[in-house]
Amino acid sequence: MNSALTSDSNVDSRPTDGTSVVQGYDSANFTDGPAVIGDFPLEVWANDIVANRSALALGPKSSVLERLVKINSTPSSAFGIDYGSRSEAFPRDGQLVLGGHNVARHSNDNRTKAQFPMWGFAAPVNCPLQVLLADVMLTNDSGNHSLFEDPDWRVTACVDSVQNAFTFTPAMFSKWQKLTDWIEFDGSNYTQQVYPLDHERLMGTITIKLANGYTSVIPHYELVTHERGNDTLGKYTVTNTSRVMAAVNSGQTDLGNNVPVLGGVFLSQNYLFVDYASNSFWLSPQVGNGTAPDDIRTSCKVGNETSGAGDAGGSGDDGKRFSTLGLQIGLPVAFVVVALGVFGYFLYRRGKVETDGRKSVKVAPAPGSHGGGENEVLPVAQEGPSELPIPTIPPSGSNRRRSELS
Repeated sequence: MNSALTSDSNVDSRPTDGTSVVQGYDSANFTDGPAVIGDFPLEVWANDIVANRSALALGPKSSVLERLVKINSTPSSAFGIDYGSRSEAFPRDGQLVLGGHNVARHSNDNRTKAQFPMWGFAAPVNCPLQVLLADVMLTNDSGNHSLFEDPDWRVTACVDSVQNAFTFTPAMFSKWQKLTDWIEFDGSNYTQQVYPLDHERLMGTITIKLANGYTSVIPHYELVTHERGNDTLGKYTVTNTSRVMAAVNSGQTDLGNNVPVLGGVFLSQNYLFVDYASNSFWLSPQVGNGTAPDDIRTSCKVGNETSGAGDAGGSGDDGKRFSTLGLQIGLPVAFVVVALGVFGYFLYRRGKVETDGRKSVKVAPAPGSHGGGENEVLPVAQEGPSELPIPTIPPSGSNRRRSELS
């Protein structure tokens, strides 16, 4: 590995806990393409206690995105994410499209898509993907229950793909715990996300309503699992089948503050497209659960800007469709992590964050190619999902495929 850093590299702050960090460049070999990307920026962090073992740095100042655009492997720094799911009952792999988005994985009805300005709602943390909550509602056997004390509340939240669970404000979380009858001790201790098994019925679905009207319902199978954690080998798995665990939390997050976070559970139902050059991102309902044939649309660079934050049915290059990719990376990024070590910014401050569903990666073709700050980090690998599903109604189009990564 070449340890030299170029003058235009974006290097994240070093940790203060004594963790050793090696920064440099190497060749990234995506063998399924085949595609070899030279001088690929990476960092290797000698920290074996954090939950996230690997991550791709895809923030506003990402050296990864910068490098891919510079060598014409991707037409722009924009990207689309189908997050997948780490549901216990119905897990599925996700997909990251660099330089575009996959029309087959999100709604093509513009009435269901919502666009947002980057850094748009004054969150007190370093978070580019901000939205404004108008309501968060729990639906269970006893009816619909808002977690807002005042219906006129508007609360800024961050869309953060590193953590899986929701993070709510202390007031919202306190109401959630009352509605779900959380107990701290009944002869044994319970952490704030864990409940006795018979409390599962109190955690039905959660509806997220944003101030612009965009609404998303989080199904029960995404919201609740058996209790999970790291086993003695460090593998994230079910640790107790006599308890359930809710994907709802409160307290300081990986963002460094106690701010509301819409994490992987939210993104399991919503496709995310990010375009830093246009200073915007959009959300659209996820469709098909990854079962439809890919339909990749490019988001092309125009000067210092990109086109691609337009309609969800097509973007960039006049909505040109690409059924075959100039550079297709079919193997999961996890393969590259095994080969090269840890990508990008391996966050020392994200030690409490859970790992999330495995992602496959596709790179939209750069026109004329021959196939070949602050970093907001996206997780790209996790241990295999549990083999102990909680019975529930399967998602539409679910193929019940489990991650093969172990």
